[in-house]
Amino acid sequence: MERKGEGIGKVPSPGFGVSGAHARCQVPPKSRGLATVTVSEAIARGQRLINWPVGALLCAPAVVAVVSRGPLTLSLGDRSYRVLMMVLVSFSFVSAWFWWSVAAPKWRLWAYEHVDDITELKRRALRAKLIWPDTSIFARTEIKSAAHATRERELEQRALKPVVRQR
Repeated sequence: MERKGEGIGKVPSPGFGVSGAHARCQVPPKSRGLATVTVSEAIARGQRLINWPVGALLCAPAVVAVVSRGPLTLSLGDRSYRVLMMVLVSFSFVSAWFWWSVAAPKWRLWAYEHVDDITELKRRALRAKLIWPDTSIFARTEIKSAAHATRERELEQRALKPVVRQR
């Protein structure tokens, strides 16, 4: 999704949305009026949109535990405090995983549509722990529509086709 005033040569909006002709078009980003970004820029955006929120969600129970240990232990008792922390840790894990399950496919589709080298993108995204390998059971926990999955496959298959140079 592009912000008003963005066009060829401008940086695409930071949002995940893909709409209109951009979602269905099968031509390279430059010819669609989308700005291309480097693999490094796409990975950096993925870190900000996926890994930073996941890290914050996973660290939240530790912050709450440190800040509230005294007052909550006094008011709830030690055993209730431990149960509350276990529930909070479980909730934060589920929340972090849910965030990843929704954000990773959206980021991947955005990156596929804005990066020229999808193979390099996937390799570096795996190393940056933004995505799981395609064969991993964890990759199956991604939440995306059938149309979204189809679009990703189309872009991946097109990236694997050998480039035929005309004379």
